[in-house]
This record gives sequence, C-alpha cells and structure tokens, in this order.
Amino acid sequence: MTNYLIRRFFQMTLVVIAASMAIYFILWLAPGGPLDELKMAGAGGRANQGFTEEQIARIGEYLGLHR
Repeated sequence: MTNYLIRRFFQMTLVVIAASMAIYFILWLAPGGPLDELKMAGAGGRANQGFTEEQIARIGEYLGLHR
C-alpha cells in the first residue's frame, strides 16, 4: 500500500507540473497583453472612457511591464 501511495504521489506531482507548463505555454502564445484592454477601452465611441498613451505607459512602468 505504501508503494502505491508513493507512486500515486509521484504521478500527481508530474501531472501538476505538466499541466502548469501547458497552461503557461498556451497563455504565452495568446495575443495581447495586460494593458491592451486599456488601449481598447476608448474605442467604444464614448467620450472620456479610454486612457491616453501616456497614462498607459505610466501604468505599465508602475507595474513593471515595460521590460
């Protein structure tokens, strides 16, 4: 029984690592970034809804996304 539990724990660890890597890779391939939604917010046609490029750049700098 102990061997079974050790084997299952090892398999569980491998599955969690593989799933994490797969999710990370899929998100890495996805287009866009965390600030793209802010850029598109002003495209709806309403006045004063979006952010300026300067504001978006400052937010990116503050969050450390400029690298």
